Amino acid sequence: MINENYLIVFFILNILIYYFHPFLKKLKFPIDKPDKTRKFHTTPTLLSGGFIFLVNILILFFFNIENLIRIDFLDSLKLAEKYDFIVILILIFLVGFIDDKYNMKPLIKFSLVFFLITYLINVNDLFL
Repeated sequence: MINENYLIVFFILNILIYYFHPFLKKLKFPIDKPDKTRKFHTTPTLLSGGFIFLVNILILFFFNIENLIRIDFLDSLKLAEKYDFIVILILIFLVGFIDDKYNMKPLIKFSLVFFLITYLINVNDLFL
C-alpha cells in the first residue's frame, strides 16, 4: 500500500527533475544530434531519460527500505538483495550511459546487460 503523502512527495520530486532537466547539460550528459537516416527528432535531444528513470527507482527503493512505502515485490526481498538490485540497476544505467556517449557495439552492450541481469537472478534467486 502506498501512503498518499509519499506519492505526493514522489510527484513533486519528479516535477523538480523535469524542471531541472535542462541543467543536466552542464553535467556533460550526451546530446543526440539528429541525422537524416535513423533519428526522427529535429532538434538536439538530451540523453538523460535513463538518469531520470534511475533516480525514480532509487527514490522508490529508499522509501521502501525506510518502510515509508510498501511495494509487494520489494517487500519480498531481503535488505542485501535490495542493495544488489540497486547496484545492478546502476551498472545497467552506466552501460547505457557509456553507450550513449561512445556508441558501443550492440553485441557488447547486450552481453554486458545480459551478464548483469543473469548475475542478479542467479546470485539472489530472484524470480525463481
